[in-house]
Amino acid sequence: GGVIAGALNGAGAIAAASGSTTISGAVTNAASLTVSGTGAVSVTGAGTVDTSGNTITVSGGSLTIDADALADDEAVTVSGGTLSVTGADTIASLTQNGASTINGTSTLTATGAFAQSAGTTGGTVTIAADTFTQSGGATVAAGTTVTSANAQALNGGVIAGALNGAGAIAAAS
Repeated sequence: GGVIAGALNGAGAIAAASGSTTISGAVTNAASLTVSGTGAVSVTGAGTVDTSGNTITVSGGSLTIDADALADDEAVTVSGGTLSVTGADTIASLTQNGASTINGTSTLTATGAFAQSAGTTGGTVTIAADTFTQSGGATVAAGTTVTSANAQALNGGVIAGALNGAGAIAAAS
């Protein structure tokens, strides 16, 4: 736990497995960011995370992101725990699997794919992506909007919220 209020450059892999950490400064060139166990990481205010490996993983605990908190080239995987979006942000891709939750009150834009094979969404979060694929027992909950600019593949799961976009929808029978 702790506070990163200044600049942290080239720190290797950052792992938050317990305690609470606030990032209000710039984290650059870290190999990756992993939140697990009971770790709680908040990227707030002018805080930013730009990893050299372009990899952010939430496998437990929670990651809360404010506006423009993550670099646009980050691939974010939520396989456990919670990703909370409290300010609009853009990332490269979003993968959700395992017992996980993506929630919040703002918009998360993935310039690539949003692949959801398990877990659920919550709150009034909006997820905009180039493509959307849902499978397994995944749930887009009421109040959540998923917008896909291109292809949408529904191979299982539940859409209780809104699914929007110009792309063709392919639904498994």
